[in-house]
Amino acid sequence: MQNWFQQDQYILSHSGQYSIIKSYLTIIGNHRKLDTPDLIWNVTAQPKHRFITWLAYQNKFLTREILQQLHIPVNNTNCCMCNDQVDETAQYLFMEYSWSKEVRITVMQWAGIQLARGDVAMVLRSIKKEKWKQFKKEIVAAILEAIIYHTWKARN
Repeated sequence: MQNWFQQDQYILSHSGQYSIIKSYLTIIGNHRKLDTPDLIWNVTAQPKHRFITWLAYQNKFLTREILQQLHIPVNNTNCCMCNDQVDETAQYLFMEYSWSKEVRITVMQWAGIQLARGDVAMVLRSIKKEKWKQFKKEIVAAILEAIIYHTWKARN
């Protein structure tokens, strides 16, 4: 903020005029725009499921991989949910971990739905691209959100 305040004035625009919009955008920085908000923040899913999915979409969970990237000492980076020698990442926990994968596949087979493979964001984008009615998309997303939530809850 020291660069923004010069000679008793806030200077954020090229013309020297103060702009609240430019100030706000400068403070928050560049963030990736959420391209599936209608699926994450739909009324079909429970609020706690929506919030956890939003974090998973942005890869903001403090998995052992992220803790290590933040230089927080971690004794073992392997997944704490299974005996496999696999690093604990959000991708692994929510999409590749055997329990969450089996639940997701079983429920989707029961519903007669085939989901794309990939991370949370890719799966949500594939749901959005389907030529289904919006309500069906929201139900499928709500099921995915519940699986993500309960996987994270079991992990913690």
